[in-house]
Amino acid sequence: MKRRENKAVTLAILAAAAVAADAVAFPPYRPAGPDTGISGKATGFFHAEETGGVAWVVDPIGRAVFLAGVDWCVSCGYPSRTTGRRAYAETVSALYPSLDDWAETNTARLAEWGFTFLSAGSDKVLRHRALPHADGRDSTYFSIWFCAGGDTDRWIVPYCGKPGSFPNVFSPDFERAARGWAKMRCEGNAGDPWLVGYYLDNELDWAPEGPYSLFDRVRALPESHSARKALEDFVGGRNVTAAIRRGFVALVADRYFSVLCSAIRREDADHMILGCRFAGIPEAPEIAAACGRHCDIVSVNCYPWVDPNGGGVFVRRGGVPFADAFRAFHAAAGKPLLLTEWSFPALDSGLPCTVGAGQRFKTQKERAQASERLLRTVMALPFFVGHSYFSWLDDPADGITDAFLENSNYGLVNDRDESYAELTAMFARVHAGAAALRLAPHCSEMATATTVPKPQTAIQGERGHFFAEAYAARKAGGAATRPFPVGFRQQADGAWTLSNGLVRISGRAGGALMADEIAFGGRVAGRWSALLEWEHEAKVRWTEATRVTDVSFSPDEPTGVGAVTIRAEGAADGIRFAITDRLSLAPGSPEVLAEIVRLENTGPDPIPVRYLFLRPFAAQVAPPKVSKAAVPNLWQAPLEADWLLSDGSRFGFGTRDEAVSSAILWCDAHGAQHPDVRCLGVPPFTLAPGETFLPPRPIGARLRFSPSPSRIQP
Repeated sequence: MKRRENKAVTLAILAAAAVAADAVAFPPYRPAGPDTGISGKATGFFHAEETGGVAWVVDPIGRAVFLAGVDWCVSCGYPSRTTGRRAYAETVSALYPSLDDWAETNTARLAEWGFTFLSAGSDKVLRHRALPHADGRDSTYFSIWFCAGGDTDRWIVPYCGKPGSFPNVFSPDFERAARGWAKMRCEGNAGDPWLVGYYLDNELDWAPEGPYSLFDRVRALPESHSARKALEDFVGGRNVTAAIRRGFVALVADRYFSVLCSAIRREDADHMILGCRFAGIPEAPEIAAACGRHCDIVSVNCYPWVDPNGGGVFVRRGGVPFADAFRAFHAAAGKPLLLTEWSFPALDSGLPCTVGAGQRFKTQKERAQASERLLRTVMALPFFVGHSYFSWLDDPADGITDAFLENSNYGLVNDRDESYAELTAMFARVHAGAAALRLAPHCSEMATATTVPKPQTAIQGERGHFFAEAYAARKAGGAATRPFPVGFRQQADGAWTLSNGLVRISGRAGGALMADEIAFGGRVAGRWSALLEWEHEAKVRWTEATRVTDVSFSPDEPTGVGAVTIRAEGAADGIRFAITDRLSLAPGSPEVLAEIVRLENTGPDPIPVRYLFLRPFAAQVAPPKVSKAAVPNLWQAPLEADWLLSDGSRFGFGTRDEAVSSAILWCDAHGAQHPDVRCLGVPPFTLAPGETFLPPRPIGARLRFSPSPSRIQP
């Protein structure tokens, strides 16, 4: 989620906007933030050093600092998508006599809150006053310019007004363009002691589906494309293996970073290169390694998930612990890290908070608590040299542009220039103690308190249940004389039915789906299946379980809950597996509890498991409308999604299970349904032949049905 101008940036515009580079006089550098007591080399410019195993940025006078940054501190604010009005700009005009007054006041506010760094996108009027700055804004990023326009040979992924482009590093124009871009980019910066360094790019499309999918993207280009020719030359007629895919991605990464960094250093050898602001940790370690070889600092945008109750910090909902993930990333990169975007919106801001990255909280108090937990975790990891909070200002309630619909409470201030007191007070307090935390012998405490349960690999009896803690199979002759409130029938041909009078679920042993019909009040709303996400030759694969092999009924006498346990098998590319799900009904409940119980490797080869999927298919979808979660990743609230059925009713689910990391129900251009409810609850792992994986607890969601308003009787 980045701010950008709603137009293609051309070389001519960049040239016109460049500052004349003849002898520029800069104000004398003044240090920002508290004295850490750590000294390094006084080179006259910012650089990175390590002292006692802790990485720091050292300022021009030799003082070590922890970079505490903020993104997009701009006086113009953001336009309303529907009206074009810039509410914050109107506020600035009303409150401040001039932009200089705004800049002086707000650099002072940032310094009071402990910020020591103006990161990406901030106004130039803020520079050389109280805080050092980075050089990085959408109009200066290489790929936004190089990938825009009609020359398809210049990009592997085009620039379309939002993050996700990728330049063709094999283009005949690449090196020449990089030199021209660097000349303009560095002009006017020579000798500036306030400049920390340069960001090359922002959130390039390295690998949306698997660590080495860039290989497949290039292979799909026309044969005449220079990147496709480079790939064919690299493969050289060999069979494509995982090693070849990795090698090609490593080649692309090294060429990207080496050419751009060399071009920058040819024009400005004094300032650091701060990486390319990865959109999360790239899965391929070769990408991190290439960035570390050529850049001084490796920058990553990441919107983590915090558990305020348990104290854990994770890279995303249902993901691996934040500290574990970034330790591995740092080991691959070999250079200090800078967290360049993160945020936690809150609903009491009055903004919808339905679009945009990040975990949501209900109140500003919760927002500040989560922010403190994440900030202390970053400070405690010795390879982080700083962070940059996103952002100075809230989004407009109706979004910014059609490409950027973000409407969330990301700001330190709102559009009335009012600060969020709990958040800014927390920043002031925690930033003041950064040096003490990083130098303390127990500084890794925050970073190590984020472990998650390890997967079990042996069946140890039935697991816990949301409706009842245990199941007890009825003994022969021991059935209750009264009818069991949830009925189960299975016929000789394998067909079965589970019903509580309100909901009926049916399927067939030997069938392709785990449940052929899920009906609510006689209305068939959906079906149920299972899917495994795994890795094959460094490429992500999705394989359905396509044959039901076993169906059994488990009644719980004390609660009246009845459950059908369904085991289904799947196979692809040499692997074989079985997934067991459980569908449960409670007496009088109009909902279904659907759970993943276990995964088995039934084949001779190990399976690199990435995710399991809950799979609620709809009976008849009303295309193209799809309902998503109203507020994504809201702490202590269900993750929800619904299909809009053809008669206006809805079929979907809600869950509070943190093992469910994301959910979207959608149809592709051919009308095929994709009920993508991704979950696992532990880090990805390899399941050995014959091994069984049990989640730390069954992964569950409640299926529900909402009738069309026209079907509801008055």
